Amino acid sequence: MDMSLLSIISLLLLTVASLDSVSNSPADVVGISQRLSKHSLSSRRDLMGPTDCPWGTPRRINGVDSCCEVGVADPLCCPLNGETQCFCREHSHPHRKQGNRGESNGCGSESLNVPLWLQQAFSLEFADVCDRHDECYTDCRKTHKQCDLDFYNAGIKRCLDEYWSTWNPLYWTCIGRLNLFANGLADSSAWLESIVDSCYCSAHENLNTAQYPFGCYEDRSDRQLPVSKGRLGSTSTREFNPERCWKECEGYAYYALQDGGHQYGAECFCGQSWKENEYARRPWEECSNEKGNTGGPWRNLVFHRHNLG
Repeated sequence: MDMSLLSIISLLLLTVASLDSVSNSPADVVGISQRLSKHSLSSRRDLMGPTDCPWGTPRRINGVDSCCEVGVADPLCCPLNGETQCFCREHSHPHRKQGNRGESNGCGSESLNVPLWLQQAFSLEFADVCDRHDECYTDCRKTHKQCDLDFYNAGIKRCLDEYWSTWNPLYWTCIGRLNLFANGLADSSAWLESIVDSCYCSAHENLNTAQYPFGCYEDRSDRQLPVSKGRLGSTSTREFNPERCWKECEGYAYYALQDGGHQYGAECFCGQSWKENEYARRPWEECSNEKGNTGGPWRNLVFHRHNLG
């Protein structure tokens, strides 16, 4: 079958599904503040989330089925039902990996059989709402429930802003499409997968020693910082972030991230001197990549361990 025809058929099916979703929506129209305070999926909260761990190993902790990382000294654990925050062992806390999230691309998922461009065309009103939802899924302090409730409430408001009145049929078509997305999110493993890629556990309450670089510098084969710790991402699900490199470089006055856009994560280098006069300082953007500020190709994002050197 011609792909354009298949795409049109897919769009029609999505439209029919959205209209069916509207027909199953509550018809009592109340004030906007009341609508925004009522989440139509609240009755399904006990069924929310996947039934199996998409990563790690399943554990039952405090009566809640959870996924916990394996193969790391300080594992991150997240509840399958998404009702509460992810957590670490005692005296440790989840922290966001610096710049370890990709760019948001609106609504839709490449894992679905429907082309991504078609999903995005189907949800044009919600593009920025979906972007904020993507970012919420990388926030270690937020729960699956919080992110999806915020998404749904923002979606309702967007439908009203776009179509002015609940008497407008296009408003209810918009709500129907929103319901399709929200129902898909409720049982998805996307939150769990995003959180484990975006967060890690650390006993440090404040990470000032590991978060603030003082410069972006060129590197050469003779190396600005001579001690290489390799790419942690090649042997672990974790990628180097400033604090992990800081730990690897214990005893050294300086450490740096380089080439963080690589599929296996940034390289980590250590040294007692940063050789200021031997290596040229470069613009900050040369130490950025699609994952954030984690160094560029042959560009060191250099940090100073303040209690040394």
